[in-house]
Order: sequence, then C-alpha cells, then structure tokens
Amino acid sequence: MGVTWGYAGVFLVPDTTLEQVLFILFLSGTAAGTVATLASAFFAIVIALSTSVIPLIIRLAFEGQFEQQLMSGALVMFFMAMMATARNASGVMTMALSLRLDKTELVASLERERHELDISNRAKTRFLAAASHDLRQPLHAMNLTVAAYRLREKSNHLEPMFDRVERSVQAMEGLVNSLLDISKLDAGTVEVNPTPVLIEDVFHTISSEASAMAAEANCEISMAPGDVSVRTDRVLLESILRNLVGNAIRHAPGSKVELSAQRRGNNDIVISVADNGPGIHHDQQERVFEEFYQVEGTSTDQGGLGLGLAIVKRLSSLLGGEINLNSTDGKGARFDITLRDHGSATNTKILTASRSTDVPVLNGMKLVLLEDDKDSRAAMLDLVSAWGCEAIAGKSAKDILGNVVVADGGFTPDVIISDFQLGGAREGPAEIAKIQEHFGDLTLPAVLLTGDSSPDLLRRIAGGQLDVLHKPITPDTLAAFLFSHKG
Repeated sequence: MGVTWGYAGVFLVPDTTLEQVLFILFLSGTAAGTVATLASAFFAIVIALSTSVIPLIIRLAFEGQFEQQLMSGALVMFFMAMMATARNASGVMTMALSLRLDKTELVASLERERHELDISNRAKTRFLAAASHDLRQPLHAMNLTVAAYRLREKSNHLEPMFDRVERSVQAMEGLVNSLLDISKLDAGTVEVNPTPVLIEDVFHTISSEASAMAAEANCEISMAPGDVSVRTDRVLLESILRNLVGNAIRHAPGSKVELSAQRRGNNDIVISVADNGPGIHHDQQERVFEEFYQVEGTSTDQGGLGLGLAIVKRLSSLLGGEINLNSTDGKGARFDITLRDHGSATNTKILTASRSTDVPVLNGMKLVLLEDDKDSRAAMLDLVSAWGCEAIAGKSAKDILGNVVVADGGFTPDVIISDFQLGGAREGPAEIAKIQEHFGDLTLPAVLLTGDSSPDLLRRIAGGQLDVLHKPITPDTLAAFLFSHKG
C-alpha cells in the first residue's frame, strides 16, 4: 500500500498546485489511518510511511518552485509528527498487550492456585471423614458396653471406674464430634429450624451440662438471661454456647464464667459468654476462629483440636448472626453473639422439654440389629437386652431373614436399627428395605447409624426418608429413639 501511494505521488500526480494539495490531504488521512491501524507494529508503520510519503517529499523538493518546496517542508514535518505518534502509539499498545498477557498469566496462576486449594480442601474433608469413621466405631462399642455393664453390675465400688471410663469416652467423643460438625458444615447439610426460644431455658441447659466440668476446674457459672426470647434454631444455638462455655472452663480454670443476654435496639439480641481468666493476646484474636488453630500457651492436657471456635463462627453465620471477641491480657475474654430477632418470639409461649436421666421403659420391644462390626453388634445386643428388649442381630438382611425364629414367623420387629455401611457393597437403606418388604410393612420404623462424616454421604443420607443417628451414640439417645416408637 505504501509503495502504491509513493508511486502515485511521483508519477501520477499532475504538476498543478491544486491537484498536489488535494493529493497531500488524501495521503495525510491515509497515513494517519495507517498509524492507528498498525499501532502495535512500529516497524511496519515506518515502512508504510517511508514508502508513501518520502517519494513525494523528494519530488516536491526538487521541482524548484516555492509552493512545491513549501509543501515538501510541510510533508517533512507531517512525516516526523506521524513517526513520533507511531512510536508513542506503539509503546502504549505494547504495554497494553504486555499487561493483558500479565493479566492472563495472573488469571491462570490464580486458577491453578484455586484448583490446588480445592484439591487440598477435598483431601482435608476426606481425611476428616475417614478419621471420624475409624474413631467412631470403637467409641460406639465402648459407650454401649460401659452402659450395659453399668446396668448389670450394680456395685458401688465399680462406680468410680465406670465414671472414669465414661469421662474418657466422652472426651474422645468431643474430639470426633468436632470433626463431624466441620464435615457437616462443609457438606452444607446443616439445616436451620427456627422456633421460639427462651434464652433463660437455654442457659439452664448449658449450665446443667457443664456443671460437673466447671466443678472439676473450680469455675463458677453465673447467668443473667434477662427476659429475652428469640426465634432461632435452639439446637445450633446450644451448640454455639456449649463450645464457648467449654472453652472458657478449659482455658480459664478457677474463673467465673458468665452467660448473659440483652436486647439491643428493636431487632438485635446479644448473647455473651465471658470469663475473668488470662484472656487472649490481641495478635491471636483474629486467628482463634481459624480451623485447627490453638492459642499459644494452651497445654496439651486441655484437649481439643482447635475446631471449636471455627464451628462457633460458622454456626453463628448460619443463624444469620455474627460473633465478636473482646479480650485484654490478664482481664479475661468475652464472646458476643449477635442474632437478628424479627419479633416473632416476643410474647410467645415457649414450651420446654424436661430432661430425665432415667432410661425409658423398653421392656418387651422387639428389635432387628444390623451391624457388620462384631464388637459393636455385641455391645448393642448387651445394652438392649439389659433394657429388657428382645433382639435378633446380623450382618445383613440375609442373616436376619435366615434366622429360625424369623423364618417360622415367630418374630415381628418393632424397630430396625442398622449401620449405614455393612461391609462390601451392602448399605443399610437397601438391607432395611429387604426386611421391611419381608414383613410386608414398608413403614416399619428404622434408624440408620453412621460414623462416616463424608460430605457426599451426608448429603445422600439427608435426602433419604430414614432417621439417622451419628456414632458414637449415647445410650440415652438410643433409648429415647426406641421409646418414641414403642407401641
């Protein structure tokens, strides 16, 4: 294109001034367009401008007339201006392309890091699920075995031993339950079921549960619930407060732990857990809500995995609230949970369930137990037998249906209790369905027991129709479930 314009300028443009001026105007427009079009290729612009403009400059300079020499000088200035513009445009374009490449590389790098983070998170979740399952199975058997022996061996001198074993099992349960809570939150299977809740009743529940632990740590628990109620999920709120009170007792032995609640404005409820212990240093206050982070100076005999406050923060968000920490070295710590109350709980009559430590009367209930782990199966049989239940146990529906008593029609269960994973490819829901079909009752009550906290599995279970209890199961929990289905 440049050569064509150069040829035209030398050989085709007439000698008259008017035609030469018009040609120069057209050439100038074309040159400016060339600079804009080829801004990213400076050397291409140099070649195009040189071949199109310089031949005409030379012709006009040597024609000898003043007008032509003046136009030649103007073209020289135009050429220099276009070259400067081309250099600047090329620099800007090169920088823009470089930035775009850098941005592309940055996006690719961030994508790689995100992918690696996803892999890491999935690996962590799989680890938590596997650890929970492997720990829950023996804990489940231990829990039921201790309960069964306690019922059978009514001896005062054995009570302290049973107490020590139960405390050890409960401590291990606390660790495993923390793993399960995190896995359930990762899986998105935690549902919020808001109901009117009287804060005073929640405080009494938490205080009662923590009383033995507080006495052992020489802590005093006080309550100032006020006349406050809120519409929220009571189970999740109790889990939050249970973690906070437990933390306060463990990390501030000998201190006063205070639970308080107050209404702030028209819609906010602030629930606080405070202690007058050593406090938390300011440079650790942001990190205490991270998973697996433990405050420096925490002794190993206090137990825990550093998950409690991470669970508290995520549960608070799940309830639509937020949690804040206020602490000064040597002056204790206070955690404030702010919940939004839409007024539906105010002046609402709230019914509270009474708690009983007595085992419900289960005498005469007929149970089917499906469990592939022989220790857990034996422990479950011992416990329900001590409750006066009649039970048939096996590893699969085939074992149960092949039992002589069942085959002869002399046994119809009231409830089916089944582990989720029964070895190999067998799973509880399918085995339960076979037994229900055999007895001609697809609504026969059944409950799944599982120690697996895999998010995928939790989502599958949550989408089913069966009740689910997570191992390790306390005898009280199992007894309450059975009692609710006693005819």
